[in-house]
Amino acid sequence: MENLIYNELKRRGFNINVGIVEKIISNGDKRTRKSFEVDFVCQKPNVKYYIQSAYELPTKEKIEQETRSLYNIDDSFKKNSNNL
Repeated sequence: MENLIYNELKRRGFNINVGIVEKIISNGDKRTRKSFEVDFVCQKPNVKYYIQSAYELPTKEKIEQETRSLYNIDDSFKKNSNNL
């Protein structure tokens, strides 16, 4: 599925990268850095999309895992989660 998405985005003229979102989580005295992957960061001049793809989302935990990175991105560009 990711190959299909990648090829379609390329066909539409986007520059495509994989993104990493880092979040620092505080737990009392301890701070932990977590990294979350974004499947596609697609850009054209003045346009940026974040796309997370998954073949299926059978459980709440899987939905949380797949959407967590999008929720932690701190800008106003469009974010999209796709599944079959």
